Amino acid sequence: MIGRSQLQQQLQILSSDRVLFYGIGNEGRQDDGAGITLISALEQFPLPSGWDLDANYQLNAEVALQISEYDVVIFLDASRKQVEAPFYIEKISPDNRIAFSTHAMSAASILGLCEKLYSSSPRCFWIGVPGLSWEFGEMMSEEAERNTKCLLNEISILINDFDVQARGLTRRTHA
Repeated sequence: MIGRSQLQQQLQILSSDRVLFYGIGNEGRQDDGAGITLISALEQFPLPSGWDLDANYQLNAEVALQISEYDVVIFLDASRKQVEAPFYIEKISPDNRIAFSTHAMSAASILGLCEKLYSSSPRCFWIGVPGLSWEFGEMMSEEAERNTKCLLNEISILINDFDVQARGLTRRTHA
């Protein structure tokens, strides 16, 4: 493990890994926009080499090709699941029951399709940001906004940890 990021402790990203953060959501549906909001904020950060960002309203079959090019894929999305923490992480296992519809595919189905079509098995994670409000509107609830900022802070620590490592610097810690 490198650095001090709580995310790194759970994601176990290697310095050689190609990483994709993929935001999902609808900013016009209050808290549902958390994943898109996170990607928009992360666009302001200098990312480590081999790390990329993308976002969309929903997941579709084309994402399987995209994720096949990465070692680690981290989906960022709002969640109706209520937990004590400002976000939660779930490891995604491939779902080989691939069904296409006019609606979004699950991340597990995307991973299954990626394995089947491209013989690629990136490590995939779902980071859920608990929210409360799902009606039409652009303002997130205070809880979702607070949770989103907390996750953004954790991701910024993760990015900094890898940036420090890539440049061979030593992190100064304060007691």
